[in-house]
Amino acid sequence: QDDASKTDGKDSWDAIQEEQATKKVFLASKNIWEDSKVRLKVEKSLHKWGNKYSCIRVLEVDTGSVRVLKKAKEANDSAEAYYETVKIQTLGALCCSLFCKAAPPACQPRFLQCNVFVLEHRPNQ
Repeated sequence: QDDASKTDGKDSWDAIQEEQATKKVFLASKNIWEDSKVRLKVEKSLHKWGNKYSCIRVLEVDTGSVRVLKKAKEANDSAEAYYETVKIQTLGALCCSLFCKAAPPACQPRFLQCNVFVLEHRPNQ
């Protein structure tokens, strides 16, 4: 179990109520967004924060995956900016995987998968 999957004693996943959310995955090879309904448990306290963003950990209940959600501290970041960032990251991952097919085995860079989660019961989230 890695550090991101631990609750550091702040919150126990069992004690956190589930929330419905929409997970949006950008499929770079098709240039489309794919939506699916997911169940999440969102920690009550922030995981990390900086000058521009705050991060909070969530448990994707159906898969057991622990993810880190980031949200701008300022309200001036639009939802479109988040979508564009995820789209660019996913296109970068596609380019990276195509590059790796021709690259020597020692050269295997990776991009982290990024998705958009819309928390349905939290306006402006």
